[in-house]
Formats: sequence, structure tokens, C-alpha cells
Amino acid sequence: MKYESKRMSNILKVLTLTLFLYGFNLSLIQAQNTNSEISCSSNDHCPQGYVCEGWPTYKCVPDGSGGGENPTPGNPIANAGANQTVIDTDGDGVETITLDGSGSTAEGAIVSFVWSEDGIELGTGETITENFAVGTHSIELTVTDDQGGTGSATILVIVQPFNTTQMNRIAVGDQLVFLSGGNLAWYNFANDFGEKTTNLDYFEQAISDFASRGGNSMRLWVHINGANNPELDANGYTSGLEPSMIQDLRDVLDIAYDHNVVLNLCLWSFDMLNTRDYPIEVSQRARKLLEEEENIDAYINNALIPMVNGLKDHEALLSWEVFNEPEGMSNEFGWDFTDHVPMSVIQRFVNRLSGAIHRADPAALVTNGSWSFKANSDIFSGVEKNYYSDAELIAAGGDAEGILDYYQVHYYSWAGTTYSPFVHPASHWELDKPLMIGEFYVENQPGSIAKEDLFPILYNNGYAGAWGWQYRTYDDGDNTDEMHRDDMLDGIKTIDGYPEIAIDPDRNHRPTLIGEINNFRIDKNSNPLVNYTDLNTVFSDPEGTALQFSVETSPQNVVIPSVNNGFLSLAFAEEATGDVIVSITATDSGTPTTLRSYDFIVSVKEPGTGNLALYQSTSASSVEEGPNTAASVNDGDQLTRWSSLYVDPSWIAIAFDQEYSVNEVRLYWEGSYSSQYEIQVSQDGESWNTVYTNNDGRGGEDIITFPAVNAKHIRMYGKQRAIEWGHSIYEFEVYGDVPKSISANAGEDQFVSDSDGDGVETITLDGTASTDSEQTITSYEWSENGVSLASGATANVPLGVGIHTITLTVTNNLGVSSTDNVRIIVDDGSFGPQIFEAENATLSSVTVASDATASEGAYVNMEGNGTISWTFNAVSAGTQTIKIGYLLPYGSKDQYVSLNGNSLGSIPFDGPINTWLEKSLTVDLVEGNNTLTITKHWGYMYFDYLSTGGVSNTRVVAIEPSETLAEVVLYPNPATTTFTVKADHFQSLTIYDMKGVALISSNLKNVDISELGSGIYLVKVYTLNGVKNLRLSVR
Repeated sequence: MKYESKRMSNILKVLTLTLFLYGFNLSLIQAQNTNSEISCSSNDHCPQGYVCEGWPTYKCVPDGSGGGENPTPGNPIANAGANQTVIDTDGDGVETITLDGSGSTAEGAIVSFVWSEDGIELGTGETITENFAVGTHSIELTVTDDQGGTGSATILVIVQPFNTTQMNRIAVGDQLVFLSGGNLAWYNFANDFGEKTTNLDYFEQAISDFASRGGNSMRLWVHINGANNPELDANGYTSGLEPSMIQDLRDVLDIAYDHNVVLNLCLWSFDMLNTRDYPIEVSQRARKLLEEEENIDAYINNALIPMVNGLKDHEALLSWEVFNEPEGMSNEFGWDFTDHVPMSVIQRFVNRLSGAIHRADPAALVTNGSWSFKANSDIFSGVEKNYYSDAELIAAGGDAEGILDYYQVHYYSWAGTTYSPFVHPASHWELDKPLMIGEFYVENQPGSIAKEDLFPILYNNGYAGAWGWQYRTYDDGDNTDEMHRDDMLDGIKTIDGYPEIAIDPDRNHRPTLIGEINNFRIDKNSNPLVNYTDLNTVFSDPEGTALQFSVETSPQNVVIPSVNNGFLSLAFAEEATGDVIVSITATDSGTPTTLRSYDFIVSVKEPGTGNLALYQSTSASSVEEGPNTAASVNDGDQLTRWSSLYVDPSWIAIAFDQEYSVNEVRLYWEGSYSSQYEIQVSQDGESWNTVYTNNDGRGGEDIITFPAVNAKHIRMYGKQRAIEWGHSIYEFEVYGDVPKSISANAGEDQFVSDSDGDGVETITLDGTASTDSEQTITSYEWSENGVSLASGATANVPLGVGIHTITLTVTNNLGVSSTDNVRIIVDDGSFGPQIFEAENATLSSVTVASDATASEGAYVNMEGNGTISWTFNAVSAGTQTIKIGYLLPYGSKDQYVSLNGNSLGSIPFDGPINTWLEKSLTVDLVEGNNTLTITKHWGYMYFDYLSTGGVSNTRVVAIEPSETLAEVVLYPNPATTTFTVKADHFQSLTIYDMKGVALISSNLKNVDISELGSGIYLVKVYTLNGVKNLRLSVR
């Protein structure tokens, strides 16, 4: 291509182009450049006397017959508005169009507006509304002023038939559009959806950036490699979706709808079998998903169909894409860093998923992102062919509905001109469906194609869309990502305003959320909350129309809502309790109407019952930057959490809506827990009293009981962090009762041994901590199972071996009573040492292997899945130490451990590799049978035995290193592109994301992290002294 340009005046540009490019036959063009150039894709789009020419950005230009004349000075200037293109959506052959000449101007007054077509008058008036048949209409407006001067202007009115098979356009609702946009494609690779990980602020910014350049569509990746979603086990079986997955996707689709953008959801990528960048277990289970029919069925039934059903009603859903560039994991084309399967396996997967989508949603569009025309066109030979034709897909999978609705092909400059869409029209590839280019860098391309011409070339040469690559950038010191993003956005803008791009630009937008209503708990039979919230502070209509509100509740007949003049009031049914979802729907007054809904929860409880902390006001000493706010600690959702800054001490406090008598706290710790902390209560939130102290915190779940105390405030006061990060809690629950003036206190639980072996011990019971703030306590009664044991504030009673629950009842001078229980354990001392071999435990999805160095010559190998359960007997309940024998062939691992069905959390198994080690756990056993279960978290380690009574196996065992490894640090931290490990006996390190996926392994102290995105990562540092877990902040 050769350009020669010479500017002759500010209205005339002569553009000379010599084009001899791969099937394009373009002649010399001489174009008059006026302020009202008309974009076109064929002569039918141009007015009489004009033709559609001008590579690469076609415009309507005079065909040599002279065009129009310049207006005579002093005459009025007619303005007939912009060209209009509409679709005959109802198929009756006619559409109603409004013509608007209000932009016309004159020195005097315009006294006449005459609209005509081919010399036949259509009507008069500044604006008129007329019916136009399918076709192209050249409409002339003639205006006359009060001096007799005239002026005219011509516009095009194009009425297109509704034809969903139009090869160069894609159906979006009742429109046919050219898809103009780009790839988002992710924010957090393979972890954007599910478990409330979606960064909606990022997607809002990204979609807004696309829309502001005229983009109408974007490509968004969903599962990618399956590392984090859906729920995929080691055998490739899909059990379901991550908890919030569908809602997360709907939230992003909502953002797209508000910007007149539609999204193509790309499900999977060749990264499924990427063996270079992800743990091998990710590709192993993905391969099983691809290859095994029952696994394909499980994914379809348990993940795909729920997604389709959950999203099919959303106006911003464009299409489903089965794969991104699956050829990269194929035998025929695969790359050296991926495992490979035959193309027939990939074709079957596409066929089966597409058929399932079409049955769940007959209106759905399905596509597939092919890496090159090498795999998506039959004009070549040999292995290069169209693997995605109807015949190929049906032959591979047998599902007649499992076909594509449009083709999507990617192009990068390595493919040269032979496979380039920028030097060949869409017809060159001889395909039978609309074809869009789903990935390409917006940069100068082979064949001397300038980057600013790429979008116009695809628009004008039969393609159905163009998506550049990509939006995501990384703060890695290299601005290449930023250049590609900016060039992509600039490319989208080159065709902004072209016909058939804007999606329903005059649509009535949905009401937006501008506020929120907090969840709250309230006692049953409470007084009504009149005018509780002004709903106009929660919703707003972008078009400014009045909103109408409706309210529903689930379950019904507990909370009784009403709305009056926009104010929401809440009443409460007599004696009714329950957790009630209140759903408010705001409907605007536009045409057609649109709506938006918002939910909040009202927990109606018996006074003093349930989790008293739920939805109450919170405050904290500090909050880590990000989503881990103080309010997350009592929202009833164990997927959210509070996290402090990395300082000691730190605290999180809850302010009750009223005074309660509290006696129990449950803390659900994140991995960054407090090793030393206190539970404190207060009446005013300023003066605090400690009711519980723990100087040996182990994380996991702490269930804490203490003598009942009246309080209006309660807090966890963290004195010491267990690791270098902050204090972090998923959920802070509080239990108790309504406040009482009298409060029994039976003292601390006791554990004693029958030292003389006579089966009886004398126990001192102490109720002197009982209080009554208003009256006088007149009696103290001790009983067990309703049988009186003693009277008095203190008492000595004989108790036999076993577990005793002793009740203290205190009564005041008014006859008001309060009770409290104390647990007394009299142990006969018979919880002796025992060893339980792992190979004899209850096993699931693990294997038994032989090793002469293991206890009894065998051990259990836990890989990517499985559980080990030991059941053993304790004569009496109590706190005991148990030990677990293990070996680490691949370095330190964390596994889930539970006792009697209660989670002990994710327990680290650390130490040198390939050495038998022991892990000591201090646990509370129940009398009789106890069951300890280890469930795979990270897997990939060996287990040998469980021992009780403080005994180790007789073979030599390396005890887990007790060193704090405090001298091991990372610097700088936060880091940007590199960091260094300070460790005298350093061996290696591995960097994991917060889902436990290994990202980087290195035996060097200086580590390049330029490929990591911003966020928090876990670094496991292996030394001769042991393993240390460190948190790395990347910015």
C-alpha cells in the first residue's frame, strides 16, 4: 500500500492510493472531504450520485456527476440530521422514522420545511414522522427563509431486513451489529469468579474505557484452566460451581448493560494442559475432564447448565465461547509447554458443550476462539482445515445441536500475510458462518498495514467483528502491556460512529444503585420501623424519571414491608421469627420500563438468642487495604474476613444494639491468626474488662466460654500475631441471653485425676463470683442431673471417675434465679500411649505404599485428593497431645484436619524433605471414641501413623523443627519486580497465590516477580533449619 497526500484547502483533500493486495480490487480514489462524510459498506448506503469507495475507511463520495453545490451566501442552511439505519424488527417490511430538521439555520426566520424523496413530497414541518419500506432512501430537506432564500440537505434512511444470517454482522437482540471491542480478558487469571473474588471496580473501569471509545462488545474469560473454578476434583469430576460464581458473572454483565456493551464469555483455554506455568495436578485433572465422557457430562450438568440457566435472561450476554485457542494443546498443532490431546477430543468437547448450551437456551449464540485460520478454513490442505464446521463437530461428538453460531479466529504477525485477515476479505476463507477476529495486536501488520487501519479494514471487508488484545496490564517496569492496551482502545475509536455498531444507544437504562441498606437483627414483636429508609437514596434513574417501588420478602409473614412516598417501613408479625430476605425492586417510568432489585436481610430472633453479633456495628484498630473490612467479621459469611494492618496489638470490636448477657464467643480464624489474644467486654466502648485470655492460640475455630457478663460492647484484643501478617478473622460470633441483674457463676471447668485410684475425688465448688447488681443473693444450690449435691457459695463434694456437669442455681431476695454450669472431669489416668498405623485407618482416594523406614514398613500416600480417618478411644474427656508421623517428598504442605467433625483448620506440615517427621497437636478429646480426619488441602505428602499419650514410634524420628526462623525475611516488601531472601541456610523457595497455586519456584535468593500481578502472595522459604511461610506484597 502506498499513500501520497497533499492538502489543497481545508475542505478538499486528494488521497491517492495504489492497492494491489490479495484479492482487494481498489481503484484510484479522489474524495471530497466535507463535514458530513457518510461511512458506508456498499453503494446501497450512499445517496443518489454517490458511490462507496476509499480503502480502508469507506465513505460515500461523488461518482463524477458533480455532487451538490455550495450554499449561496445569505441563504438558509438546511440540516436534515444524521443518517439513520434501522432494522425491520417485526418483519412487516416497514419501519417508522422521525426526520428532524431543527438544526437548520438562517439569518432571518425559516418559514418552510419540505421533505421529499425522488422529487415526491413526504411532508412539511420542522420534524415529521413517516413510514419507510425496507431499502435505502435518499431524503432531501428544503428550507425557505422569510427572504425567499432556500437551502437543501440530503441524508440516507436505511431500513434493513431482519436477517440473522447476515454474514458480516452478529445478532444482538433485535439488531445486527459489527462487534467492535477487545479482550478484557481477566483481572486475576483463572480466579475472577466464585468465592467473592470479583474486582467489580476493575471491570467497571475497563468496560467504561471500551464504551467511551465506541466499543460495543468484550471478551471475558471464565474458567481458563480450571485451577479455581468450577469445583473440579483430581479425577476431573465437576461437582458444582464456586458459591458466588453466577452472581459474580451477573454483576459484571450488569456493568456491561449499563454501558451498552455485550460480553462473550470464554469458558476454557489451552491453559488447561499448560504444564509449564501451573502445578501438574491442574493439567492432570483437566485432561481427565477432556477425555472422559462421564466427566464431560458432570461438567455440563453441574456447572455449565446452571450457568446458562442463571444468565440466559441477561441482555448483556452476547455468546458463549467454548475454548480459547485449544489447538495449542492438540497433537496436530500443540505447543512445547502444553500436554496434548487429539483434535478429535477437542472437537467432541466443543460439540457436547455447544449442544448443551443450545438446549438450555435455544436463543444462545456459541462460538470458539481458534488460534489461526490453519485450523478454521478448508482452503488449505493436509492437517490445516476447518475443524469447527457443522459436519466436523457432529462427527466428533454426535450432537446435532452442538454446532457454532459464528466463527472466531485469532491472528498475530507470526502467521504472515498468508493467514492474515488484514490482506484478505472474509470471503477468502470460504466459511459458511459470520466470521470475526477475536484476538490481534493493534500494531502495524505484515503487508504494510498501518495499525490505525485495522478496525476499518475488518469492518469494510465482510468480517463480523474485531476484538483487540488486551486490556490487562501489569506494573512490571515494562510498558509493553500499556502500549497494547492504549493502541487497542485507539483502534476501537477509529470506527466509532460507523453504522451498525452502537447497541440501542437510546435504550432506557436501568435504575442505578447509589446507596445501601445494611442487614440487621431485631427482637421479635418489636415496634414497627416507620419510614426506615428513603428508597430514593438507594436508587436513582439515569434518565431522571420517577421510580416506583415494590417489596417482597422470603420467607413471608415475618417482616411486613410497605412503601409510602418512597419511604420503606418495616413491621413485624406477632411471635414470628426467621432470617428474612427483603427484596426491593425499583421500576422507572421510561418506555419500555426497566428495573433493578436490591436485597438485604432482617434477622428476627427470640430476644437474646442466636448469634448476638450478627450484623451489629463494628470498629477496628486498623484495616488492611482492600476488601477485608471490619464489617466483614460479622456478616454471616465465612468467605469474607477482617484483616488488620501488620501490627501488634490490634483489635476488632462489636457494638450491640442493646445490652446482652454474654457467655460464649466463637472465632473463625483465617490463616493469619492471633497467637495471644483476649476477649474483652465493655458498657461504654471505652473501659474494657478481660473475660478470657489465650496465650497459645492455634488458629482454626476457637469456641470460648466464660461466666456470663452483661455487656454492650465486646472485642477481640490481639496481643501477638502468629505470623508476620495481620490479625485476621472470618467470623466473630457471640452468644448469650437477655441481660439479667442476677448472674450465676459456677467457676472454671476442672480436670482432675483420681490420684489414689479409689474411683472418687473430692472437688471444691466455688460460686462466689456470682453477682446481682440490684438485689441480694440469698441462696446457692449445687445439683447434678436434678439431684441436689450441696448448698452454699462454696462446697466440697465427692465425685466419681467420669464427666460431671454441675449446675449452680443462685436466687435473690425477690425469688429471681440464675443458673450456670461447670464441667468437672475426674480422670482415672488410663489414657495411655497407643500407636495407630495410617495404613490401617479408614482411607479414601489415597494409596498404601511400602517402605522399610516407615512404621510397620508401610505408609499412606496422599496426592491430589483423599482423606485419612483414625478412630481411637479415650476413657475420659480432656486435653491431650497427639502426634502424626509424616514425610514431605515435595516440601511443606498444609492439610485440613478435623476432630469429631469439628474443623481444626488448615494445619501446616513443615520440615526437611524426605525425612520422617512428627507433628504434635493439642486437642480436646471426648469420652469414648474420637475420630481424627486429615483431608487433602494441598495434598502430595506421606502419612505414617497417629500416636496418643505422648508416645512416638520406636523408629528414629526427626522432630519437626521448633526454630522460629525469625532471621528469614524478604526484602524489599512490598516489592515490584524483584525481591531477595535473607536466610543463612537457604535451600529454595516457592511462591503461591492465595488459592495455593504454585506460581514460581527458585533455588536463587534473588527472585524475578515481574510477571506477577499486584496482590498478596505466599512465599515458602526452605532452609536447612526448616520452612518459613512469608507473605509478599506485590505492587
